[in-house]
Amino acid sequence: MAENTGKNAGNMKASDSRQPDPQKDDRLKALEIRLQAARARGKQAEKPPSRGVALGKAFRLVSELVIGLVIGGVIGWYLDRWLGTTPIMLLIFFVLGVAAGVLNVMRAAQSFGADASQDDNSLNDLDDRGSER
Repeated sequence: MAENTGKNAGNMKASDSRQPDPQKDDRLKALEIRLQAARARGKQAEKPPSRGVALGKAFRLVSELVIGLVIGGVIGWYLDRWLGTTPIMLLIFFVLGVAAGVLNVMRAAQSFGADASQDDNSLNDLDDRGSER
């Protein structure tokens, strides 16, 4: 055992005395930079929308619908009180509020889809640029 320890110790001393190759170090640094860039691109491409973004979109859709209902109902209620036509204006403006809310929800959902397609296109552009190198 003493011989093995002596041999290993001698090998360690010999490896410590070698000079690093500057050309090899430069290539390793360049490789490390390229790996970091590739990992960053991969994280961007694989990153799913965060939970907060999804909750924000859902809250916006619900609020668009509810606000349409409330505004239509309030306008109908005030018109009924002013004109003395108790349920008619409330019902008419409630239905109009529902229609306006649904229309706003559809517009918001379309804008979410347009945003998602733009994000996909920008990621494809990044992939294309990376493959051109």
